[in-house]
Amino acid sequence: MDTKKLWIEIKKKIRELINNDERFETWIVPNRLVSIGEGKVVIKAPDYFYVDWLNTYYKKFFEEAIFDLTGENFVIEFVADIKRRKLREGEPKRLPFMNSTRSKATGLRSIYSFDNFVVGENTKFVYTVCKTVSEKPGSTYNPLYIYGGTGLGKTHLLHAIGNHAMEKNSGIKVRYIEAEKLFLEFIESISKHKQLEFKNKYRTTHILLVDDIQFLSGKDVLQEEFFHTLNSLCENGKQVVVTSDRSPNEIKGLKKRLKSRFYKGLVVEIPEPDLETRIAILIRKAEEQNFELPPDIAYYMASRIKSNIGKLEGALIKLIALSSITGREIDEDLASEVIKDMVEHKENISNEDIINLVAMEFNCKPGDIKSRDRTKNIVRARQSLIYILREKLGLSYNEIGKIIKRDHSTIISAYKKIKKIYKNNLEIKLKIDRISRSIDGE
Repeated sequence: MDTKKLWIEIKKKIRELINNDERFETWIVPNRLVSIGEGKVVIKAPDYFYVDWLNTYYKKFFEEAIFDLTGENFVIEFVADIKRRKLREGEPKRLPFMNSTRSKATGLRSIYSFDNFVVGENTKFVYTVCKTVSEKPGSTYNPLYIYGGTGLGKTHLLHAIGNHAMEKNSGIKVRYIEAEKLFLEFIESISKHKQLEFKNKYRTTHILLVDDIQFLSGKDVLQEEFFHTLNSLCENGKQVVVTSDRSPNEIKGLKKRLKSRFYKGLVVEIPEPDLETRIAILIRKAEEQNFELPPDIAYYMASRIKSNIGKLEGALIKLIALSSITGREIDEDLASEVIKDMVEHKENISNEDIINLVAMEFNCKPGDIKSRDRTKNIVRARQSLIYILREKLGLSYNEIGKIIKRDHSTIISAYKKIKKIYKNNLEIKLKIDRISRSIDGE
């Protein structure tokens, strides 16, 4: 049997089954078919994290796809690429210290590149635009204005543009600067009568990258200078890229003609990343540190920290450091300890409020859900509460257990049961979805 052709067909079939391009690209594409025969199919994954994740969440897709193509029930075995091995006993874990250098000439940090930027559904477009700008600066999307919340990768992309452009052309002049530092330089140039030197410094660059442009708000003289610098660069085929936490129209104190100039280029937003993207980012960052992050912990952290990738990466760094220094096993208790001050809680809704919503939907009393009552309707209400607290609020099994007075293993068992029921039972799905919408205030 031709394994290459079979692997192509297996991937096609799995893509159809998953029906999600992002999950397919993240979890299926990096693997390869090693062998098939004697009742077993061997799939090689990039590392041990992938092996755990594939066994937990994707094995059924492989089994179904291979059965459809061959008509046989094969045992699926996932093996890790030996090049990405587990740490040997006693081998120290590498802590993720940010030891990259910042170039004095350009202001760029070497650690940020397009290769280590995790592309998700929320960043596909902006990533492509930035890559285009870095390869053909000044020819399109000029100026490029990128905006979005804190920690979504805006600064990473700015540095990646500069680093990639310099790799493509060593003679190109690139300068990265935060808007606040630009302001301080501008004030210093005025006090020392070096305005001309200031103008020449920024108007002779091929690519100007300015972070947090919202800092120019209310600084009319600097805005005037920046406007003319922006015009000069763009009119001479030089590239300008800026970032902000808001769109130009949302920045109060920003001059109308500067806003208008930004909109003559391309203004693009980075929305919040979805769960799959956040998990993929954690995987990549852990792998870069030669660190094995258990799949359930990746899910737990990504489901709790939703809108700030920088915060998520910081949580991973803290988790690795704490585990390495104390020797503690990485589990939900340790992860919960690390992220307790980072979690984005739902506003104005408590656990008791959610219990009340579940009780209303299932036509029972709130106390019944916490009781030992095994009536089918009460059990479904209890299981649904567990599902919602886990999926919607991202609580750990231990945290859920404390809320409804059950042990860790009971919570896990109930969660697995209701997760399966949710997928196959329309009535239960509709109930849980209505409760979720109520939590969101819809």
